[in-house]
Amino acid sequence: MNCWNDVVGISEVTKLFGEPISFHDAEVVDVKYDGSDCYLQIDCRGLIRTREVFDERYKMFQNVIIEMKFSDVDKFQIDGGYGDIDELYLDEVDNIFIVTMKSCGLTFRCNQITITKVTVKTNQPHPNAAHNRLLDAYLKSDL
Repeated sequence: MNCWNDVVGISEVTKLFGEPISFHDAEVVDVKYDGSDCYLQIDCRGLIRTREVFDERYKMFQNVIIEMKFSDVDKFQIDGGYGDIDELYLDEVDNIFIVTMKSCGLTFRCNQITITKVTVKTNQPHPNAAHNRLLDAYLKSDL
C-alpha cells in the first residue's frame, strides 16, 4: 500500500479513514476515459457499512464519494461493466502506476493519480440545526 502515499491528495482520504484504503466493498459508479486520462467516481457506501461493523466511528458517515483522475493512461482496458470493487490494486514501477481492479477487469498504467474530489455525507445534524429550527418557527409565528 506504500504506492498510495504517492497519490496526489491522498491526505483527504487518510483524514477520513485513518489510512489509505484499497476501496474494498466500494462501488465504481462512473468511468470516463478520454484517450489520455481516466476518471473514476467511487461510492464508498459499502466500504463504510463493512467498516462500521468493526469500528463505531464509521456510523457517523452516511456516504463518501471519491473522484479520482489517472493522468497519461496507457493500455486502458475494461472488461464489461463496472460496479463492486474487490480491491483497487496499485503497484509502482519506475514512477509508473499500474492500476488493477480485478472485479471489473480494469487495468492500465498511468503517470499520476490524483484525488480530485471527496464528498462526505454524515448522519449527524449540522451544529446549527436546532437553532435554525427555532429561528424558522419564530419567523413563521404570528408575533
